Amino acid sequence: MKLGQISTYALHHSLQSQTQSVQKQLNVANQEMLSGRVSDIGKSLGGQTSQFVNMESQIGFLDQIASLNGLLGNRLTAMQTAMGSMVDATNSFMENVSAALGGNIERTTLKSIAEQLTGAMNQALNTSFNGEFVFSGINTDQKSLIDFSGAEGAAARSMVETAFQTHFGFLPTDPAAENITEAQMEAFIDGPYADLFDDANWSTVWSGAADRGMRSRISQREIVENPVTASEQGFREAMSAAVLVEMFSDTAISGGALQAVADRGFKLAASGVASLANSQGNLGVMEQRVDDAKERLSLQKDVLTTHVEELVGVDAYEAATRINQLMISLEASYAATSRLQSLSLINYL
Repeated sequence: MKLGQISTYALHHSLQSQTQSVQKQLNVANQEMLSGRVSDIGKSLGGQTSQFVNMESQIGFLDQIASLNGLLGNRLTAMQTAMGSMVDATNSFMENVSAALGGNIERTTLKSIAEQLTGAMNQALNTSFNGEFVFSGINTDQKSLIDFSGAEGAAARSMVETAFQTHFGFLPTDPAAENITEAQMEAFIDGPYADLFDDANWSTVWSGAADRGMRSRISQREIVENPVTASEQGFREAMSAAVLVEMFSDTAISGGALQAVADRGFKLAASGVASLANSQGNLGVMEQRVDDAKERLSLQKDVLTTHVEELVGVDAYEAATRINQLMISLEASYAATSRLQSLSLINYL
């Protein structure tokens, strides 16, 4: 009988290669256990890899739209809150102005009431979200309304005074204003004063907002346009009412003319509130469309995610069992390597 010779070096090298192989398999198994997916998708799917890539791309696109929808929802909420505050401020203005119709309020108080509304309108209409003015439509970097009481309102105040002077021949602070009748004041308000808030003047003097609202993609096939900007008639009417009362209540105009100011201010504010309520409804419709789109996107993503998991998903129980088996194999390899390293002729001399 002839015995072959096998060196301890050959045995050690063989075990080392086996150990490295087991370690590599263990790393792959751990990675799959943690990620829940096969480690080499291309090798696992072969010709189906393009299908996987396409679904992953669609999921990423849906996630992007969902993120934008979240921002859009917050933007719309900010707009609704601002419009609610404007409606409240305008209603309060109407309640106080109605007292002036019966002559039960002082002129300085009436002016202060109007100043509160112009201030509330300025604050609400210039609401910003992520550094953009939400009521300015596509002109997101432009203020939706001037600060009428501040320096930037000087041109608007001068325009109102000039319109009055051109119509009557003197300023409202002139003693001659005491002779203005109620009918004459009504004619001025319905004519030259109303023209100050037409499309051309509103966009050049009062507001930097655009007529067109921001457009947003809320689903793969649906794009919506914000239906509310500061160019809406309701905002103009509310601002017109406030400016009218603020500019002419505490002046030299007669009591009859003051009644015309209070009456027209009340009616403009009432019309403005009705228009604002309609705008709030339109904004609410858009909010509902965004919410519906969010739900559809979530369902679509769930379906795609399920298909992806069917392609590349790893069974957690099977992966855990494989890891345990590899650990046992690795420990056995370590033990055998240790025994081989202890083999030496020195131990037997």
